[in-house]
Amino acid sequence: MKRDVYWFSHDANARRDQKMIMMRHVYGAEGYGWFWMLIEMMRETEDHRLKLTGKYTMTALAKELDSNCNANALQKYIEDCIEEFELFETDGEYFWSPALCRRMVKYHETVDKRREAASKRWNKDQEQSKVNTNAMQMHTTCNANAEQEQCTSNAIRGEEIRGDKIIGEDRIGEERTGEGCRGGPEFVLTDELRKRAEESFGDSLSYYDEKEKEVLITSQAKLMFAKQQANLLQ
Repeated sequence: MKRDVYWFSHDANARRDQKMIMMRHVYGAEGYGWFWMLIEMMRETEDHRLKLTGKYTMTALAKELDSNCNANALQKYIEDCIEEFELFETDGEYFWSPALCRRMVKYHETVDKRREAASKRWNKDQEQSKVNTNAMQMHTTCNANAEQEQCTSNAIRGEEIRGDKIIGEDRIGEERTGEGCRGGPEFVLTDELRKRAEESFGDSLSYYDEKEKEVLITSQAKLMFAKQQANLLQ
């Protein structure tokens, strides 16, 4: 299990708690320091408990607390914290701090709620991004198809005006691929045409990044240009 950064809330006036006052009266500042070091060690474990039984358990805990700490003295201190001061509880094999356990339950509940909320926001953003992408692709495809159809229509009108005859499926197929547009004016994205294209989208452009906006504006401007040329030929 991956561990988080070890943290727990600590009341600033913990030293004034009645149980703590009794413990400090017997063990002084040294006992107060032992208490909080044991709490910190409990916080580092997954279930917030420390082993109580075992031949060398007290020796290991004493070494962790202070190089001069005696295992027998620590054993007596922990027993008093359980039986006399009621700062710790035990099941005979492990001992723990009820206060720390209560605080950690609240802490984990808060972390889980924040993680769930973050996951929902991420999923929502992903769904919205997918919708925006699909909408942009559909819009671009529609503009491209409309432009192609308009270009073909312009080419056919141009042939009719000049009195030329459109003969055979090969010629029609050629015009549908855009070959008939080569004789018309060349498309230039002017400032006026860009402005008209941007205005046609309204506020919807705000959903796209700069590159996507440029593609949409250019496609729309080309469509407007093609319609303009078609009107001139009528």
